[in-house]
Amino acid sequence: MAELGPTTIYGDMIINGSVGGAFRVAYCKTAAPSATTITCYLDTDSTGEEVTVQCLTPGGTSTLDNVVPRLGDGDAMIVVKISDTWYSTTIFEDSEDISGTTGLPKLIYIDDIIIGADAIKNISDSNTWATDKAIIKAIKVTTLSTDWDLTLYCDSSGSGGMFDRMEVVTSASGSQVVLLDLPYIDNNSTNSVHLRITDSDNPSDSSTVEIYGIEAV
Repeated sequence: MAELGPTTIYGDMIINGSVGGAFRVAYCKTAAPSATTITCYLDTDSTGEEVTVQCLTPGGTSTLDNVVPRLGDGDAMIVVKISDTWYSTTIFEDSEDISGTTGLPKLIYIDDIIIGADAIKNISDSNTWATDKAIIKAIKVTTLSTDWDLTLYCDSSGSGGMFDRMEVVTSASGSQVVLLDLPYIDNNSTNSVHLRITDSDNPSDSSTVEIYGIEAV
């Protein structure tokens, strides 16, 4: 696995179209309920705007009162608004007997060479990214281009899933490492990450993309 190089943080992620918003802090209004959603206050505990936050729990069915970390009244989470839904970036695990296991999150990664043509690329690796659900933590792009954009999709068609499209980087120059904390579900169920690199500098150039994340069961 290639190591991450010098880090460039692109501030708030740019989100276009119907996605809207950026990363925010949300404070739980109550302790963990018997549901996969929880009511939270945005930005300020007790007085912030009340929103419903969807949490990605194991299998998508385990309720928050049966997973860890167990949320409590006033606990803070990082959340992101995708379309009209707020999602927590917290990784939840079942609080069942896990004797015989390490209990550590499973780190995953994939890499591929992307030609600078304006088309969606479906990146997959059955050995190192064998999942449809992940928390994307970092994307490393190695390129000589001085003007490129990076867009993520949840579907190979460019529409559908958690979000239709999300512009992660715009008008970047040279190689970059983008840090994220983004819940991602492959809408095609092919254990892939769907993305597009638009190279305005030289469309014939190639770029190497490496994606690092944590598997979300």
